[in-house]
Amino acid sequence: MLLTVIVATAGITNIFFANGRVLLPMLPLAVLIAVYPIIVPRQRWREAIALQPQDYALMPFFALSVLAAVMHPNTKSTIYLAVYLFSFGLLGIVLRNIMMGHGNWRRLSFVNLIAVIGTSAFCVLEFSLEFLLNKPFRYDFSLQDYIPRPSPWHSLGYCSSLPRVYGLSNEPTYLGWYFNTLGLIAIVFLWREVKLSVHTKAGLTTIVALAYLLTWSTSTWFVLICGLAISFAFETFRRYKAAADSFSWHGAVPTLHFNIRAFALPLAIVLTFWVVLSLGSRSLTNEIPDCLSVLSTKASLTQEDTVPADATTQWDEAEREAGGGSSRSLPGLYEREHDNFGRNEFQKSNFTRSRIWKDDALGVLKSPFLGRGPGFLSAIDRDSSLNLFLFVAYEQGIPASLALLTYFVVLAWVMLHSSGSPYRWAFIAAYVAGGLHLLTMTQHFYFNLWIMIALFYLSHDLAPRA
Repeated sequence: MLLTVIVATAGITNIFFANGRVLLPMLPLAVLIAVYPIIVPRQRWREAIALQPQDYALMPFFALSVLAAVMHPNTKSTIYLAVYLFSFGLLGIVLRNIMMGHGNWRRLSFVNLIAVIGTSAFCVLEFSLEFLLNKPFRYDFSLQDYIPRPSPWHSLGYCSSLPRVYGLSNEPTYLGWYFNTLGLIAIVFLWREVKLSVHTKAGLTTIVALAYLLTWSTSTWFVLICGLAISFAFETFRRYKAAADSFSWHGAVPTLHFNIRAFALPLAIVLTFWVVLSLGSRSLTNEIPDCLSVLSTKASLTQEDTVPADATTQWDEAEREAGGGSSRSLPGLYEREHDNFGRNEFQKSNFTRSRIWKDDALGVLKSPFLGRGPGFLSAIDRDSSLNLFLFVAYEQGIPASLALLTYFVVLAWVMLHSSGSPYRWAFIAAYVAGGLHLLTMTQHFYFNLWIMIALFYLSHDLAPRA
């Protein structure tokens, strides 16, 4: 029961308790950890902390993080060490092992499917109300205002003309991260395991695809394409190597497990929806070439020329006000940029990201071995590096960052060489997409990636339904 609640709430990242310190999914997890020693026989307690091959890479990571905290302590060091222990220890090891030992793959996957469809339906409703009410009648209505989130935030996507959906996340990119991990697994489960008509499956897939589109997150789309491409390439190579004489391209394409003619319907509807939105607005029609150019440059992180000419000077002034180091002072220029993020998002988000990366890369070189100490940026009221591995290198040093990278690489190797899961190709695609997301964010403590990994282990030796 508690596992189903945890899976069902994995995509909720904007409902907090205890003054914004506790995510909603943390509550059932806390109850699970509290009652586990009571309801499980003592001889099985060790199963909860059993280590997989990739887990051994966490040992040097934690050791180096603790050493960095001892050598460079600050007011947030203990909190950040606890967060790392929560993410990689509690979610990455304990929750995974509990799900492997006591979870049912089909039951939990069905719960995940309901959660993904529910989140997607909420997103479509959110967009429809904002677009239909705000545009013609000039209202300022948003469903997000009725969710108890710490800081309600509205932003626009697609050339700052259409609202972006947040769903039950506190940022559209985090919503896209949820869709790229648990959302992809839900769609595969829907088509392969759920007994519904083809048209019903196509309709439900359309709802999820529309919500995915309405995030207007180019990084989300890009990493999913990378994940599917890598998964397809590996599966093609594996099948070719296993049966070179009888190899056929038809058998090499994993997605042909689906009914392609039916699956094409949601894609056609989504593309038609996009075209109608574009052509239905005169301003959008005139901006389409520029929009497509901006989307491509955002995905490649090459657009910086639309930033005001004095922006760099303002950043330097903010750096001097902060006393040196990274040129991000909060409150300061970055906060003001964030306040205008919805209106000028496509023009400025690349500037902030690339500038932060450059600043922190230089900061890493100043203290390459043990960094500045876990929690350093938060302690001086500055934003994170928007890249988990750069963030770790900046605060705990390059060796700790390499240890963390080793953890993810070894886990990828385990997935690639596993033969127990019939849906390995989907998990590989979801894992690659979810892992690439961490190159543009640092929120490793959200549940979706870890639950997807646990479902991968739980799906071993599972016989797919005909």
